[in-house]
Formats: sequence, C-alpha cells, structure tokens
Amino acid sequence: MRHIVLIMMLLGIFVPLSVQAETFPTARVGVVDVGYIVREAKASQRANSYINAEIRTLEDEANKAEDILRQRRLALIEQEDSPERREQIRQYEAEASRLQLAFRSRRQELQAALERVRNDVSQRLKPILRTLVDELGINILVDRGRLIFANPDVDLTKMALERLNILVPEVDLVTDSKDKG
Repeated sequence: MRHIVLIMMLLGIFVPLSVQAETFPTARVGVVDVGYIVREAKASQRANSYINAEIRTLEDEANKAEDILRQRRLALIEQEDSPERREQIRQYEAEASRLQLAFRSRRQELQAALERVRNDVSQRLKPILRTLVDELGINILVDRGRLIFANPDVDLTKMALERLNILVPEVDLVTDSKDKG
C-alpha cells in the first residue's frame, strides 16, 4: 500500500512537469541595466556636460549679482535712517529675492531639459532592445535593477549601449529659455 501511494505521489509530481515542458518554450533570459545605459549614453553625457556648464555659469552670474547687491546693502546700512533709505532697502531685498527666484527657476529648467533628454534616450533604447531580443532569441528581458543576481553572460547592457551610441549619438537639448529667446 505504501508503495502504491509513493508511486502515485511521484506520478503526481512528474506528470505535471512533463506537461509544462511540452507547453512552454525554454526560457531564454537576458538582463539589461536600463538606468546605466540612459546615464552613460553619449547623448546623455553630452547633455549632462552642457547642463553642468550652464549651471556653473548661472551660479557664477548669481554670485556676482549677490556680491553687488550685498555691497549696495552695506552702503545703505551705513546711511542715515530715513524713509528714502528704508525704501531703498526694501527695493534691494525685492531685487535679491527676484534674483534668487530667477536662479532657481533657470536651474529647474536645465534639470527638466536633462530629464527630457534622458526620457528621449530611454524611448530610443526600446527598439534597440527589441532588436537584440529578436536577434538573440531571448523571450524574457529583465532590468538589472530588479535582480539580486544575474550571470554576466546574459547581460546585454554593453551591447545595447554600443548600439545606442551609434544610432543616437546626440539628442536635441532644448530648455525653456531657449524656446523664448
């Protein structure tokens, strides 16, 4: 009786496995690090360099303007207290506030432009990945960021990045202030 139960249990385990093997194709898995590709693509790197240079220029201009305003404020403080002086201080503070707001606004525009470039690069990466999947017969492609471990032999990141850099060496970088002027 025990042998019959054991045989039935083994059949119950192996029969579904053989049915599964016949039903589903062999899984061919590929791994790709999309975040790395988007960051390291030539187009993203160029945009990032441009944005960083623009931000440095913007910070330099803001620092110079703040120095000038600070000197004006010191000169106002040294003057005798009067309604005219108070109005000048109020104007100074309004100007300083306006400059800070303009700086933050422009910096946000630049960051948004960089994000648009990265989104564009990401969208242009999808057909490249699709082509790689078809060429290599892969039926499951997983982002490395979602994995704990993957064999480096199934990693398509380098191959995808090389193709992206060839097909998309750069993208248009348009910031809001360029649109206006």
